[in-house]
Amino acid sequence: MLRASRTPACPYKGDATYRDIETDTGTVHDAIWVYEHPHDAVAAIEGHMAFYPDKVELTVED
Repeated sequence: MLRASRTPACPYKGDATYRDIETDTGTVHDAIWVYEHPHDAVAAIEGHMAFYPDKVELTVED
């Protein structure tokens, strides 16, 4: 994952950092966002990633 240039701020959670994903077919820009240093009230989301469903398809295999 590559850090994207966008870092929008949320008044409730803090600053989000977006990530690009490199795939075999190219780069998916701003596909993931994460709150690396969220506000104390939502500290539990720190380090968790969120994905845009129209940009990423996740498959979990055992």
